[in-house]
Amino acid sequence: VPLTCARVVLYGKADMVPVAKPVAEVCAVAKKDMQRGERLDAIGEYCYRAWIMTAPEAKAAGAVPCGLVQGASVTSPVRKGDLITYANAAPEPGSRIA
Repeated sequence: VPLTCARVVLYGKADMVPVAKPVAEVCAVAKKDMQRGERLDAIGEYCYRAWIMTAPEAKAAGAVPCGLVQGASVTSPVRKGDLITYANAAPEPGSRIA
């Protein structure tokens, strides 16, 4: 943090700046086979793990962002290693983010 502040003050140059549009998305990949009706647990538990994709790839695949996956319902069978998508899972409607 001190070096970042020094660069801003001395050179007027920030280390981190936002980009115009998203370039990456953190999605979820199944850790196990899941059946319709199952609820997804929290990240780091038993159902899924985080997976990063480029934003265009994630959009094209219909990937559900990792932040929306907790508490989602499986709507069609998901095999271990499959991407969690809007086609096979439904985020919880009353979640803090959705």
